[in-house]
Order: sequence, then C-alpha cells, then structure tokens
Amino acid sequence: MMATLFASLAPDTPGVATARRLVAAGRRESTVVSYNGKFQRFATYCAMARLCPLPATLSTVLAYLGWLSEEDLVHHTSLQPYLTAINSAHKDLGFEAPAEGRVITLARKGFGEIEAAERGAPPAHTALPSSVVKQILIRGLASSDLGVVRRCTAIVFLFAFFARADSGVIALRSDVTVSEQGLEFVENGKNLEMMRPATLVLPWG
Repeated sequence: MMATLFASLAPDTPGVATARRLVAAGRRESTVVSYNGKFQRFATYCAMARLCPLPATLSTVLAYLGWLSEEDLVHHTSLQPYLTAINSAHKDLGFEAPAEGRVITLARKGFGEIEAAERGAPPAHTALPSSVVKQILIRGLASSDLGVVRRCTAIVFLFAFFARADSGVIALRSDVTVSEQGLEFVENGKNLEMMRPATLVLPWG
C-alpha cells in the first residue's frame, strides 16, 4: 500500500518518511497482519480465477464468496473480516469498496442459509454463568501457580468489566489500580487507540 500511496513523490520529499509512519501507526500491528493475510487470500483466489483483485468488481467479490462457500474453510459467522480486508485495501487507495451493499448482504445471508442447510447450524454461544466465574476466582485464589493465577485473574476481570478478550491477554499489573471509586482497569485492545485507552471502573459495593 505504501509504495502505491507515495508513488508520485520522490523518497526524499520532505515529510514523506514521517507520513509513512503516520499511516502505518493508524492501525494496530495485529490489525495490519489480519488485513494483509485475508486480502492475500482474496488476491490468491483472483490470480487462480484470472480476475483483478484491485480494483475488484462486485462480481469478483461475489464469485469469491461462492468459492469460499465451496471450499468450506471459512464459515458464515467469520465472513466479515474477509470482506473488511477487501474494502480496506480499496479505500486506502481511493477506490470504491466493492464488498458492501445490498447484494453483498444478500449473498452473505445466502452463504449462511446454504451452510446451515448442508452442514447444520453452528452451535449457539451463551454467556459465561457467574457461578462458573466464581469457581474460577476460587481456583485462582487457592493456586500457587502464577500462570494459573494470571489466567484466572484475566477471566474474572474480563467478566467483571465486560472487556475484550485480547485485553485480558495483554493486560499488565500496572493496568489495575485501587482507588476510592473502586477497582480500575485500563483496557487496551487491538481496536482501541493507544492514545485513548479505556479506563473501566468497578465501584465498591
């Protein structure tokens, strides 16, 4: 993307090097890795089908969805990140996003309907019961294994603060503080801006 964005400017143009850093810093590394991998999957399909991946047409994206359905490796509930990666690559370079709109919505719905009819409906997800979280808390308090304590603490905190799963994975001791207001947790996550982390408070009582 960078090469295309700045192709019209000489490498030594004042501000270009920093502009590259600004654009790169606009997304978390994990997001970049995810988008790149999923767009590469789309590009690989296009090469196989002799289609243009960028800019892609609506028909190309629909054919890709059909191929994903036939391949049966990506399921209906996981489709959105693949479409988002395609749209992001196009918008970054000033093209219209081809993987959105009414027809894409219909195709996604049809993807799910055919998947359910041919392979069965996916299992329903339910909330983690508070009684289970209590048992996890008790186990963590009773354990002398720091790894077990950390994992139990992460689960309990995510439950108590309704935080993201990746926030628990990267949480540090410094992210947790005790104040007069209550227990505070600075939530960091791949989709949260580093300059504005979310501070969650669990009031006493």
